[in-house]
Amino acid sequence: MEPVECRAVIRFLYLKGRTPQETFDVMKVTYGDDAPPYDLVKRWHHEFKHGRNSVETAPRSSRPPSAINEASVHQVEAAILEDRRITIRQIAHELKTSTRSKEDNKETEERKRTFSDRQKSLEEKKAQQLKEEAERNKIEEERRIKREAKRKEKKDRERRESMQFQKIEEQRNEVSYYGPNFSVHPALTSPNIHPSRTSNLSVLSDKSSMKPSPIMKPDYDVFSEGMTPERIIGATDELGELCFLVKWKDTDEADFVPAKKAKLHCPQLVIRFYEGIIAWK
Repeated sequence: MEPVECRAVIRFLYLKGRTPQETFDVMKVTYGDDAPPYDLVKRWHHEFKHGRNSVETAPRSSRPPSAINEASVHQVEAAILEDRRITIRQIAHELKTSTRSKEDNKETEERKRTFSDRQKSLEEKKAQQLKEEAERNKIEEERRIKREAKRKEKKDRERRESMQFQKIEEQRNEVSYYGPNFSVHPALTSPNIHPSRTSNLSVLSDKSSMKPSPIMKPDYDVFSEGMTPERIIGATDELGELCFLVKWKDTDEADFVPAKKAKLHCPQLVIRFYEGIIAWK
């Protein structure tokens, strides 16, 4: 029984839904001793079950589809002309070596090309990463420089203000510009001071008629009322601590404010007041 015919019968019975055992029994009855063995029937059932439809013999995978070609013929002729005593085995070995060498060379070239492309891709990716990292470092450095500049500017400003306050305090210790005789300051003659806010000035200018000083609450902050200070027109320590008489902007009112709060809310006005007092003296 021809192999192709055998496989065709097995496939026909498989498509009819017969099991390997039933197929073997049918073929045994039909073909007798020419029937294929059970293992072969079972193997082809498995092949057809997993998608194979052809019953032709599959080509050998180790044999190239075009083993005999024009190049092989020329190669054999050249080998015979070169050595008349060459054997068939030597010719076969020469052809096998040549074919394998060509395949190896092709595979090697493909591998080299793939490796080169991969290396090029990796180098480009690395260069891009280095470029992005350099840009990030540049941005971080610029931000750091700006932060340092702002921090230095803030420290310099605080140091200048501290030096100005210190200088003025030293000059204040040498020059008396506030005290019981409060009316000596020319700024107190300004008509913009509201009478209700300067009722204590006459008390401060005359010790003999001095009345008890008003009680100032240390936790009260006149600046919290939202009024804007315009200038400082006087100072006294008769209230138990150094206080400034602050004239408010867009009003005729003035209030005594503790010096520490005035330095906190309007330091420039305090500095300007000290400078004016020293120049006036």
